[in-house]
Amino acid sequence: MKKGFVLRKTLVGAAVMVLLSLSLAGCSGKSTEAPAETAAAEENKEEKQAEPAPTEESEKKQDETQEENAAAEPEEKQENSGGAANGSIDVDALIKDAEAGDAEAQFELGYLYYYGVKVEKDYAKAAEWFTKSAEQGNAYGQCMLGICYLLGTGVEQNDEKGAEWVKKSADQGLAAAQNQLGNCYDNGVGVEQDYEKAAEWYTKAVEQGDELAQNNLANLYYYGQGVEQDYGKAAELYTKAAEQGYSEAQFNLGTLYYFGEGVEQDITKAIEWFTKAAEQGHAEAQYSLGYIYSRGDGVEQDNEKAIEWFTKAAEQGHVRAKRNLEEMQSSGGDSPAAP
Repeated sequence: MKKGFVLRKTLVGAAVMVLLSLSLAGCSGKSTEAPAETAAAEENKEEKQAEPAPTEESEKKQDETQEENAAAEPEEKQENSGGAANGSIDVDALIKDAEAGDAEAQFELGYLYYYGVKVEKDYAKAAEWFTKSAEQGNAYGQCMLGICYLLGTGVEQNDEKGAEWVKKSADQGLAAAQNQLGNCYDNGVGVEQDYEKAAEWYTKAVEQGDELAQNNLANLYYYGQGVEQDYGKAAELYTKAAEQGYSEAQFNLGTLYYFGEGVEQDITKAIEWFTKAAEQGHAEAQYSLGYIYSRGDGVEQDNEKAIEWFTKAAEQGHVRAKRNLEEMQSSGGDSPAAP
């Protein structure tokens, strides 16, 4: 890597991975938050064996625009991953290398424009530099150009072109692209929906330790889509992703422990994993904790904790949390009626 390059591949690769999987998961309209039930849905548990029910959060995602999904989560992740390097980025040197035709510099410059790091955010310029990088065969550039087409950021949205560029990157072995291509097949975005191909590409990314792919492949095993249904395998994969700190997987794993699917039922462990996810701002996990504490479900009833967690979820727009919180407040802190 030349002196002008201050963004390391490990840093950039991680940011790309987050952008790909979180952005498109929302834009596709399909929930990747399986098992899709929270603790509050125990009464309806039998229904989920036939059809995965959307969570509160996934229903909200279906109504959001693709542009909103592109802007929300990646923005926060960029601050956490790219911020540390911001002060040392030599943009002039990077531009010089990019204009000289260096594919890696072109990708990195596109990255800066995409997030507005040390330059004014400009999706069109980002897409322009990603294109130059991608056309030279740079896997990162191909991956990000694909995302631009899938989300319509900086270019006219074109799911087919998006999937094509993501596949070029995936074929080069980039785990983030392999996971995203699996997501495309999983949701039928830019390609014909094919759960078997989704499982194939998720597996390639899983073999590289990609936590998002671990969670996505676990979803397929949970529902038996493209693979034979196997709760044990789903639990194994959720665990791997959860242990890497991925909040969706932590919530999903907590759900399995709550219901005793693929693992021995253990409310204590369910609370442990729900808490890890809730502390990262996961609304469904926050709601689940509120429900558990309000009922004294496997723990000592604690309405103070219940109100605390319902409040956190409600502040994110969680409808059931708002309803339960209102019921508890109007009844002087009593447990809410069963949902």
